[in-house]
Amino acid sequence: MLSQTNQAVVGCKLNPEICLAAIEELTDDESLLNIAEYAFDDPYICSKAIRRINDQHMLLQIAQNHPYDDCRIVAARRLTNQDSLLEIAEKNNSPEVRIAAVKGLNNQEALATIASDDPNSLVRRAAVSRLMDPRLLARTSINNNMHTIRLAALLHLVKLGYSKPLSPDIVETLMVLLFDRSTVEPVIGLAQQASFAWTSYSSSTTVQALFDAFSEGKGWQASKTIVLAVRELYEARKDLHDVLLSYQWMSPYTNESINFPQERKQ
Repeated sequence: MLSQTNQAVVGCKLNPEICLAAIEELTDDESLLNIAEYAFDDPYICSKAIRRINDQHMLLQIAQNHPYDDCRIVAARRLTNQDSLLEIAEKNNSPEVRIAAVKGLNNQEALATIASDDPNSLVRRAAVSRLMDPRLLARTSINNNMHTIRLAALLHLVKLGYSKPLSPDIVETLMVLLFDRSTVEPVIGLAQQASFAWTSYSSSTTVQALFDAFSEGKGWQASKTIVLAVRELYEARKDLHDVLLSYQWMSPYTNESINFPQERKQ
């Protein structure tokens, strides 16, 4: 005579309603694993069973080997063992499964490595969102070979900076990003939060980046950070006056302009 567990497993093949009812009653992980592995033709039923499994080794097995991505994602989301999560985040062949593992991962160095090395930009972005170490975020924003990830890391740094300004040595490493129109504004914002003298690291290339960022602003008004930064740079760096004055600081979208003190033009 079949045991209650075996009856439930056989019932999964015969009647989905029987299977779902059995899943709600079963409490031992091995029986639930049998259903998750046996009902391959129904990912919904498999997922329901996986959501009731607590055994970390079984969940790792499912996340690694189940034929349905949806089921592997559910298993990865239920993993809490950090070694298992790291294994999935680094080695699983599905980007969606790797993302699910990354969202549970706490190891900051491992997350920084994934943000730099994973072939998929969405996996990298998920890793960046889990980074809370300002130094690792700064390193990612400077060195990443994907521009979108460099910017995502920098914007995440800005969020962290709202609660606690970055230390001056971290801000100093970011000065290499003063020369890119997409990063110049958040870098200056971080420098201002930390009372860091960013203008001394500027050059004509910074002016070009500021001008491009100002000209591309499509909001109702030009970015206040950019407007104030241009004026601050004008005040602090007389050697850049000619370069600053060589540009027409008028936004084509808002008609807002930046005017410099007349006496400074002489």
